[in-house]
Amino acid sequence: MTEYNAEEYSNYRIQKAKDTIQEVEQHIQNEFWNTAINRMYYTCYYAVSALLVKKVLKHRVIKGFGNYLEKSL
Repeated sequence: MTEYNAEEYSNYRIQKAKDTIQEVEQHIQNEFWNTAINRMYYTCYYAVSALLVKKVLKHRVIKGFGNYLEKSL
Protein backbone atom coordinates (compact mmCIF):
# COMPACT_ATOMS: atom_id res chain seq x y z
CA MET A 1 0.00 0.00 0.00
CA THR A 2 1.24 3.46 -0.86
CA GLU A 3 1.64 6.05 1.86
CA TYR A 4 0.30 9.51 1.23
CA ASN A 5 0.36 12.86 2.92
CA ALA A 6 -3.16 13.79 4.02
CA GLU A 7 -2.49 17.52 3.60
CA GLU A 8 -1.19 17.11 0.03
CA TYR A 9 -4.06 14.83 -0.93
CA SER A 10 -6.58 17.26 0.55
CA ASN A 11 -5.04 20.18 -1.34
CA TYR A 12 -5.11 18.15 -4.56
CA ARG A 13 -8.82 17.39 -4.10
CA ILE A 14 -9.67 21.03 -3.33
CA GLN A 15 -7.87 22.12 -6.51
CA LYS A 16 -9.74 19.43 -8.44
CA ALA A 17 -13.04 20.82 -7.07
CA LYS A 18 -12.08 24.36 -8.13
CA ASP A 19 -11.14 23.19 -11.62
CA THR A 20 -14.34 21.22 -11.98
CA ILE A 21 -16.62 24.09 -10.91
CA GLN A 22 -15.12 26.18 -13.71
CA GLU A 23 -16.35 23.55 -16.16
CA VAL A 24 -19.87 24.01 -14.79
CA GLU A 25 -20.01 27.64 -15.88
CA GLN A 26 -19.18 26.66 -19.46
CA HIS A 27 -21.77 23.88 -19.52
CA ILE A 28 -24.47 26.22 -18.20
CA GLN A 29 -23.64 28.81 -20.87
CA ASN A 30 -24.00 26.10 -23.50
CA GLU A 31 -27.21 24.82 -21.84
CA PHE A 32 -25.75 21.38 -21.21
CA TRP A 33 -27.81 20.97 -18.05
CA ASN A 34 -27.17 17.28 -17.34
CA THR A 35 -23.43 17.70 -17.79
CA ALA A 36 -23.45 20.79 -15.56
CA ILE A 37 -25.28 18.87 -12.83
CA ASN A 38 -22.84 15.99 -13.18
CA ARG A 39 -19.86 18.31 -12.77
CA MET A 40 -21.52 19.98 -9.74
CA TYR A 41 -21.91 16.55 -8.17
CA TYR A 42 -18.22 15.81 -8.68
CA THR A 43 -17.24 19.22 -7.36
CA CYS A 44 -19.01 18.35 -4.12
CA TYR A 45 -17.48 14.87 -4.12
CA TYR A 46 -13.95 16.25 -4.45
CA ALA A 47 -14.51 18.88 -1.76
CA VAL A 48 -16.05 16.44 0.73
CA SER A 49 -13.34 13.86 0.14
CA ALA A 50 -10.73 16.55 0.81
CA LEU A 51 -12.41 17.48 4.08
CA LEU A 52 -12.76 13.88 5.18
CA VAL A 53 -9.10 13.17 4.61
CA LYS A 54 -8.01 16.40 6.23
CA LYS A 55 -10.31 16.36 9.26
CA VAL A 56 -11.34 12.76 9.88
CA LEU A 57 -8.85 10.35 8.38
CA LYS A 58 -5.71 12.44 8.84
CA HIS A 59 -4.48 10.51 11.86
CA ARG A 60 -5.82 7.10 10.96
CA VAL A 61 -4.06 4.36 9.07
CA ILE A 62 -5.93 3.21 5.99
CA LYS A 63 -5.20 -0.41 6.89
CA GLY A 64 -7.06 0.14 10.15
CA PHE A 65 -9.97 1.60 8.22
CA GLY A 66 -10.04 -1.52 6.06
CA ASN A 67 -10.21 -3.69 9.16
CA TYR A 68 -13.09 -1.57 10.42
CA LEU A 69 -14.95 -2.06 7.14
CA GLU A 70 -14.45 -5.83 7.27
CA LYS A 71 -15.86 -5.99 10.80
CA SER A 72 -18.80 -3.79 9.83
CA LEU A 73 -19.80 -5.99 6.89
